[in-house]
Amino acid sequence: MLRYGVAVSFLMALSAAAQSSVALSASLNNHTQATIYQGVAAYLSASAFLESGEEATIELREGPWFSALAVTVSDSSGRPVEWPFRRIEVPAGPVELKPLYLAAAAWVLSPQQTAALAPGEYELRITLDTRQRNAPGAWSGVADSDSVLVTVAPLPASPSEAETLQIVRNTAAYHSLLEEWPAAIAVLESALERDPDHLVLMADLATCLLEAGRLEEALARANEALNRFALLKPDNVEPPVLLLETRRQIRARLAEARAPQP
Repeated sequence: MLRYGVAVSFLMALSAAAQSSVALSASLNNHTQATIYQGVAAYLSASAFLESGEEATIELREGPWFSALAVTVSDSSGRPVEWPFRRIEVPAGPVELKPLYLAAAAWVLSPQQTAALAPGEYELRITLDTRQRNAPGAWSGVADSDSVLVTVAPLPASPSEAETLQIVRNTAAYHSLLEEWPAAIAVLESALERDPDHLVLMADLATCLLEAGRLEEALARANEALNRFALLKPDNVEPPVLLLETRRQIRARLAEARAPQP
């Protein structure tokens, strides 16, 4: 009877994996049409998620799940080119995809690496292919991201406000992904010294401090950003949802840290 139950459970898992459809999204510097400035760090992100079905497990017979991801880059004539992306390590165990849960992966290019890229127009795509490699009962298939259009250009001599913001955020994100917290925090603090009322950078700094484990400072920065928001946008009827969620996460982490240990 026990063996029968195990067999039924296994067959149900196989059926769920077969009926589920997995999709993949990709972005560079958090955009699907992005510019890489030579000498400025860049980061690539991918997310695997359920397109249909109730759940799917991504697990390989050998190696971490993210080794099934492949990045391809082609130039304006369609010829493949090699870019030296460095993959950020994430937990190697199996990932469970459900309607509200996805699997994320990231890669970075250092300032030295982007400086060596040839200017021009490029197309980037990421593929997840677990065929012939999936563990028993895990999802087997292939998912391609939509194309990410990338322009590689020299760093502007006099960047606009939008370009300066992009450079600051890309640099901070690069250091954060590498867990180089002092460098990431320093980049954001330096930018805020020049523009102390920039709410996006204030929110970025609060998030960075949270990820670095500097919870008291993170809460202070989040509260400061919310106070600035109220002063700068008194007639705004839409609350700063992301900033409020960041503060909620900080408070939850603080409560956990302050809780008596058993």
